[in-house]
Amino acid sequence: MNITAFSHFRHLHKRVSLNYWAYGIYLLIILIFSILHTNVRHDDPFIFYQYAKNIAQGNGYVFNLGERVNGSTSALYPILLAMLHLVTRLDIPLLGYFISFLAVFGIGICTSIMLSREGFQLSALLFPFIFILNPINRSAIGMETFVTVFFVILAHLKYDKNKIHSCAALLTISILLRPDAILAATGIFIHYLLTNRKLPPLSVLAIFLLPLLLWAAFAFLYFGSIVPNTLGAKLAQTASGRWGKGLIFLGQLLNTHLNYTTILLASSSVATTAFLIYRNQVKGTLLLLLFWCLSYAVVYGFILNPPPYGWYY
Repeated sequence: MNITAFSHFRHLHKRVSLNYWAYGIYLLIILIFSILHTNVRHDDPFIFYQYAKNIAQGNGYVFNLGERVNGSTSALYPILLAMLHLVTRLDIPLLGYFISFLAVFGIGICTSIMLSREGFQLSALLFPFIFILNPINRSAIGMETFVTVFFVILAHLKYDKNKIHSCAALLTISILLRPDAILAATGIFIHYLLTNRKLPPLSVLAIFLLPLLLWAAFAFLYFGSIVPNTLGAKLAQTASGRWGKGLIFLGQLLNTHLNYTTILLASSSVATTAFLIYRNQVKGTLLLLLFWCLSYAVVYGFILNPPPYGWYY
């Protein structure tokens, strides 16, 4: 009995030590990645930076002084940048980079934990490295994309542990960071209904809905609309035909603009996942996360069909 217990403890200690080594190497790669991408400049993050600058300077939630126009796809990200700027006094673009790299690290670790819980030990070790090697990540540096994905995955981890209050709070933050995160919340809500045969407690619904309703009220009173102008702008870009005709979002997956490495990673991941689902080896929260990815692809590919900007992928 004691020998068996000792053997189990030694195996567990070895596995934990291996994970720590892997996470340490992953962090080192993140640092190298951040140094190599310090000079990456995209136009869209500077929309957030300008809003954050004006918020920090007390000019209001505006891009141009005196113009209350909601041109930000994220309600919370400019506020987060402004608050961090006031606390640290660091340049806002630098904070944008810092947040992105921290979120990338968090995505790798949280997904690794989730895979490990589901029994995919090798995948848990390899995923962070495969994720960081995806060239398309470059296009999302400074955006709200990485931090949104991090909070969504963290919400799934909390849901897996039945911490539904924490899950609700994280999902609300995710939606305020990027509205399409509501797809992840929808998947978890449907799963909760099907497994529990009842609505979540009122306290959970309040945690989830109250911040969203408060932002909607503020946006309507301040901007005159709860929908950001950027949504209409993106749809108008699609209608213009400049990016092509038909399903331009999905069509871009076959375009070399995305980089062959990205296409290879995506196609191999889809094929492997489909096989594991067929073998009934993918269950629980990991399946919920896959539902979010699939629903995102369907909504963007067949309903919104926006121009194929890299960070959408």
